[in-house]
Amino acid sequence: LEQEASAFLAAMPIIEKNKQNRILTPMMAVFPGREGVKTVWWDILKTGEPNSCIGGRSISEFEHTLVKWHRERVKLKIPAQIIFKKSDEERGKKLSKKPFTEARIMPIAETSPITINVYGNKVGLVIVSPTQGAGIIIENKEIADGFRAYFNLLWQTATKI
Repeated sequence: LEQEASAFLAAMPIIEKNKQNRILTPMMAVFPGREGVKTVWWDILKTGEPNSCIGGRSISEFEHTLVKWHRERVKLKIPAQIIFKKSDEERGKKLSKKPFTEARIMPIAETSPITINVYGNKVGLVIVSPTQGAGIIIENKEIADGFRAYFNLLWQTATKI
């Protein structure tokens, strides 16, 4: 027992050094399918933190869900800042009329199947293409802060609606 204790104590400086040099592993969850997309949206509401969104766009197959989601978000007084692509400017104008909502337009027309949501210490990726969908939630303060800084840079260069 004394030998084990001595070995443990001898290893402490190595453990402490590794502890200082460790990389914080984010908690990440992947939610497949259309329900996975909704999981990200409902997590934003559950968290109750302001949402910064890059790549807001119209998603026809989720239109009813998004109307309900925005209604609930406004009811909960959760602020949203959304950056839309030029091709979704009309949707941006419509949403910017809602309370607790700001929208801006980036001068790019191409669409991407990925929308990035930054809220609290989380990043929610919504992936919707004609053949598949998924939601990914990354819970890590440093990663969320990094995406938030990227959002803020884009927000400054985007055009006000």
